[in-house]
Amino acid sequence: MAMVVEPPMPGTDELFQLMALLGDIETYTARLEALEALRREVNTKIALVGAVDEVLQARDAAQADRDAAAFELEAVRAQAEDMVTAARREAEATSAEAEARVAAAETQARRIREDVHAVEDESARLIDAAVAKLAELAAARRDIEAEREALAAEKAAFDARTARLEAALRD
Repeated sequence: MAMVVEPPMPGTDELFQLMALLGDIETYTARLEALEALRREVNTKIALVGAVDEVLQARDAAQADRDAAAFELEAVRAQAEDMVTAARREAEATSAEAEARVAAAETQARRIREDVHAVEDESARLIDAAVAKLAELAAARRDIEAEREALAAEKAAFDARTARLEAALRD
């Protein structure tokens, strides 16, 4: 008569693995220390990734500054155009005085445009820096994911070796 072998109860292998690990205090301590070191490293990298919010806020603030500068530039341009128009009307009455006002208004408009261009250049620099920081943080996140996958593969290999050793011990 053939002997019927029933499959082990679910979780039996895991229980044996746990008991073997707990029975070997050196291996247990080494694995625990390795896990703690990995946890500290992952937390450090997660803290670095957390800075993304700050970079995004800085980028948004820079964009808001750029938008505000563009709005202000448009208002100043309209105001400058109004000033130039008013100065030209006065020129008809008093050409010498009007020419001086037109020149002053044009100079002021030119200075304002230069200031706005400087603000736009600074905004572009800040946005470029934020984008570079985001790329750097994304690379760090990919590195963390790669390390996490490598650790999972090592754990799977360790679990497979443990299972083989336990099977060998049972035989």
